[in-house]
Amino acid sequence: MNNIIFEIKTIIANNQELERADREKLSEIVEDLSPEVLLAFGKLLNDSPDNLVKINELFKAKKEALASGDLAKIDQIIKMESEFIGEGDNQA
Repeated sequence: MNNIIFEIKTIIANNQELERADREKLSEIVEDLSPEVLLAFGKLLNDSPDNLVKINELFKAKKEALASGDLAKIDQIIKMESEFIGEGDNQA
């Protein structure tokens, strides 16, 4: 798993489309992911490094929606995530 964590963190660190603070936050989160989630996350990034930008956008949107307590907004983000994950499955 350490190799996968290293690979993912390298992809994150090298992504210049993300702000430095976002890269740091995503790198921290990667360390806490379960092995199954790490493998799926790694696959998404290997399929297309551009997926990292979308993952970051969804992460930030979910954080904002949860903080707002707006159930409709939370539901909308969950649907967006499901669509994104479904798209990733179709790329394989």
